[in-house]
Amino acid sequence: MIIYYHMTQMKKYKIYSAIMSVCILLTSCSSGGGGSYETDSKAFSDAIVSSVSSVTATTAPVTTVQVTTAPVTTVPETTKVTTTAKPETAVPSASATATAATEKPKWSENKADETLYVTVDCYERTGAYIGAPAGSILKRGSKIAVTAMTDTDYYKLKNGRYIHKDYTSKTKPSETAQPASNVPTAGSFEEEVNKVTLKPVRTNTKKLDDLVDRILAKIITKGMTNSQKLKAIYDYIIANSSYEMRIIDYDEMMTFGDNAYLSDEDAITAYYAYLILSDGYGVCDNYSSAFTVLARAVGFDCYSIGGNVAYSGGGYTGHKWNNIKVGNTWYEFDTQIEDKYNELNGNTSYFYYGKVRNSNPTLYIYPENLDEVIGWYKGFRFADPMKCVADITVGDKNLKLRYEQKKSNLEIWGNADYTDDYIKYENKKLPTLTVKLSINEGTAPYDYEVIVCHEKDGTQTYLMDETKFSVKDKSATFSLKLPEYGEYTVEYRMRDSSSREIFKMASVSAHDNSALKGELTVKKETRKDRLDYGNTYVKLNYTGGGKTNCFDCIAYGDEETAYGVFGNDECWFNLKKGKKYLIIASITDSKGKVHDFSKEFTYK
Repeated sequence: MIIYYHMTQMKKYKIYSAIMSVCILLTSCSSGGGGSYETDSKAFSDAIVSSVSSVTATTAPVTTVQVTTAPVTTVPETTKVTTTAKPETAVPSASATATAATEKPKWSENKADETLYVTVDCYERTGAYIGAPAGSILKRGSKIAVTAMTDTDYYKLKNGRYIHKDYTSKTKPSETAQPASNVPTAGSFEEEVNKVTLKPVRTNTKKLDDLVDRILAKIITKGMTNSQKLKAIYDYIIANSSYEMRIIDYDEMMTFGDNAYLSDEDAITAYYAYLILSDGYGVCDNYSSAFTVLARAVGFDCYSIGGNVAYSGGGYTGHKWNNIKVGNTWYEFDTQIEDKYNELNGNTSYFYYGKVRNSNPTLYIYPENLDEVIGWYKGFRFADPMKCVADITVGDKNLKLRYEQKKSNLEIWGNADYTDDYIKYENKKLPTLTVKLSINEGTAPYDYEVIVCHEKDGTQTYLMDETKFSVKDKSATFSLKLPEYGEYTVEYRMRDSSSREIFKMASVSAHDNSALKGELTVKKETRKDRLDYGNTYVKLNYTGGGKTNCFDCIAYGDEETAYGVFGNDECWFNLKKGKKYLIIASITDSKGKVHDFSKEFTYK
């Protein structure tokens, strides 16, 4: 699962605090927020059969897939936020394991009488649930008689076995063979890949490149053909990796690399590859990233692809695998599924090695923007630094913020530089707020965004919410006449074409600095949401004085003094019935002068 976020606009949200690092717990093989790839031994067999139907005559027969383990309950993918970046492995309790192995799933059936056709080679099942023990193989195009439909989306067959509805059709599938040019004959991939001139690409991050060099020194020997080198990489990942969930630290991922990568995909790929190559476990993202990094290091034009893979029992789920371009043809590789096959059967089948892209169209679903995805990879090139200056002017007061981006690569909140600066502007005339953003070094086009929020009495009003784009200009200016005195928040962001971005926030305060005038209001009133606040409400209504502070209020009675619960310029007292009080409120203006206001009040 790719776990970075492209937050390209800040719409209607005020940011109050600095960005904190978080950790994401990955529990399954997924891509782009998809579900988990079913790796339980029984459920896994359907996907294996789906791919076997398209392999060449030299490939091991499907009947070599043995299913002997008990059904296992599938656990849906979850994402967990934690406060530690230390890798952990989830270990199920003994009771949970026992329950999964012995608890028999239940389903209900409704009678049916229908003739259907099988659309892909698959197993019939002894139960109507994912992971049920497998029976005989049903071949593509076979006619089946259905006697019932279950509430788990399985059809019951005349022999009492079951098949998932996604593997059936009312019409017989076409028997037209795919063009020979799309399915290579035995040995053709090896022949084609051996013709390629290898062009090694390093990650440019020393600790990863050093690790890759040590691995390749062990598995690549002098005199190897291109095909032998690629198969050695494939075998190494399978032999030295295990499928386990792991902790991903966002801060670590964002700063991984000796500099800022130009491409988010390169940064993610390098990070995931380093994790599994250094400690030997991960999910499909890690497997595919490791294959990409090692294959590129040798010289192959390799990419990680995120899409969907056939799911046991029917349907598809999120997954990541690899494509390598050889000449004008793309070939598929999937070390993670191959590793699971190896685990179940004790040998590497190479069912998922070097097949022409989509030669088995029922196995993978590619992203619609596949060409765009391929273009996201930039050969592990680093981005140039970006420098900028942001000027915030309120009237004649100016705040200049400078930022130099030295190391950052992902377009996410954690990549943002945070500041909370404060400007006071005190004058009788309401000022104009001007924000000028300037990029001194960067790559066009540029994207500028400014949000101005006014907060009053707990309510936020957005006065400016704009995004401006320019294909060449390195600066943009935004101006706003402040509608009233008070507190304002200015949030602004700048990005260049390589998605390197700068985000800052500044607090701006504009107040009337004329002589402070005020009037005290006292009334019998209980705050409905906080009855414990008291039975009497005091409010100081005032103008002028600049930015005031130190509001204080005391109620003096004949026999007691009451102290209230305070707000910014209000207070609640719990007064006694029939008693007379002198209520005095004090407030300090921006020049340090204390102003007192008083009123007599009898609580009735």
